[in-house]
Amino acid sequence: MTLRRSGDVMMETGCVRIEFDYFEPAKNAFLSEGLDENVPQVWKPGQRWGGAKLLDKNNEMHVRIIERYDGFGRFLIVDSEIEVPRDYLEHLSQEFKAQPYYGPVLDILRRYGIPHSNVGFLQPDPVVVNRPTQLTPWKPLLGVVVVLAAIGFFGSFFD
Repeated sequence: MTLRRSGDVMMETGCVRIEFDYFEPAKNAFLSEGLDENVPQVWKPGQRWGGAKLLDKNNEMHVRIIERYDGFGRFLIVDSEIEVPRDYLEHLSQEFKAQPYYGPVLDILRRYGIPHSNVGFLQPDPVVVNRPTQLTPWKPLLGVVVVLAAIGFFGSFFD
């Protein structure tokens, strides 16, 4: 997604627009299709909702609904990307950046009868996504850090 300035309003291109009144139906459609309201997540300015769905071991779809105003009224932008799942350290890597991913979003909006339009050019969904050969889960590492910290903390009482 890229941003361009139009007067005093930032307009997003390369995304999907829905009318403001369709926030709840869109959110409920994404939830019904298996996206979870992921926490924690990085919230973008104006974001009203965000969800993610694990597609396979190496890929997760992340969808955000963002509120915008264009001088005439409020509307919503649906932003979607495919990325390394949040459960792995590589999710934060600059080498394996998220890529635009709108095919499933458009299918869901059509299936649930939610009117939408494309803003700018939607890049085709990637056929091949660059992923590491080995993923590093961060939760077990956090567990090890907590155990070592506890041992260090309680060990200091016995010195």
